[in-house]
Amino acid sequence: MKSTGYILKERVYVGGVSPPNTYEDESRFGNDGSISGVTWLRLPSGLWVRSFDGNDLVNFGNVPSLSGMAELTVKVWVKTTIAVSNNQTLFGIWDALDEPNQTFLLDINGGTWRWAINSSAGAIVSGGTPVINTWHFVVGTYKTADYRLAVDLVEVATGTSRIGNLQTTTEELLVGCAENNGYVLFWTGQQGLLELSSYVWSPEKKASVFQAERHWFGV
Repeated sequence: MKSTGYILKERVYVGGVSPPNTYEDESRFGNDGSISGVTWLRLPSGLWVRSFDGNDLVNFGNVPSLSGMAELTVKVWVKTTIAVSNNQTLFGIWDALDEPNQTFLLDINGGTWRWAINSSAGAIVSGGTPVINTWHFVVGTYKTADYRLAVDLVEVATGTSRIGNLQTTTEELLVGCAENNGYVLFWTGQQGLLELSSYVWSPEKKASVFQAERHWFGV
């Protein structure tokens, strides 16, 4: 059954042999992704996560179901395996050559977590320090003029400078890299249980999901 309330919800695999090399979306929109180089890694818990070696990506292409959204939540479990001083991208739509079409970006920049909405003109917040070889529960939310970034249930950054719905975009929704006249800022490490929701998660919702999923990652 397809999940409601989501724009994108990664299919979960536990146990058994390595899953198929696809990125299947369980939301009602069927936003399946195309994989380039990404491999599977089975955690001790049995959960399969995505492994990125610094030159891999998942491309969902243009996602019309994002256009005009007034609310958004991005949730993902991540672990970087290189120094956090390296700038690298988790997830989003971001083309530095086409700023009016920028929609959102979740990444590590300058050694801190960063969450950006719509435009580089003030709609960027950052805070908190990633820990190498450590799983983190990262949640970015947006609603009109309120955007927040939480890591491991701690709110590390907030902002209110951008007002309005997410802009319509013709750019690609990417996992594991950004786009700037080609693919750049690749992720090195693992990512798992990615979700993109069409509403803002409350603190209670974040805590509930964290508690339900943390055992998969040994947290």
